[in-house]
Amino acid sequence: MDYGHLEKNICDTIHEGQVKLGFVEESIRIYYMLSSLNGLLGCEIEHPEQMEEALKEFPAFCKERLGEVQISRQGVRFCFQVSREGVCYIHASYQENTFLQELIKVLQTPGCQIEEIKETFEKKSKDMVCEKKTDEEFDYVIYYKDPSIDEFYYCFSIGEMGAYYHRFTEYDYKTVIN
Repeated sequence: MDYGHLEKNICDTIHEGQVKLGFVEESIRIYYMLSSLNGLLGCEIEHPEQMEEALKEFPAFCKERLGEVQISRQGVRFCFQVSREGVCYIHASYQENTFLQELIKVLQTPGCQIEEIKETFEKKSKDMVCEKKTDEEFDYVIYYKDPSIDEFYYCFSIGEMGAYYHRFTEYDYKTVIN
């Protein structure tokens, strides 16, 4: 089992939380549904018990970087508790990555429009896609054509109350949102 993508997603998710809420030196829990884990691991495991078995080696895989990682489950929902040491490692590792800070700053600007959001993405790479959505939940989706730049799909809502976003893995975007 290739755990690299799962570990990166856990790190990316914790980093996003640190940007939005601030850095706190304590363990953090991240939750995934069985279907999302399948997408991150590139597998098609149907039963939660089988996924538990598939994840048995994950804590050893990431121990050097994230310290102790504990995995628990309720039904098809899995909880990954990352140690304080892992949270500190993530904080230190992402110091150079300021994209989310810049994006959030733009979104907090009164009257923020899609043009300002696109400019923030284009600073990282002009090789991106911005699509106008026609559903009621989001107005736009932006993602990079090359997922090695940033693998997430950013879905934006822009209205009278301001602008906000949710970000999804490609798998979750295509199976849950789209």
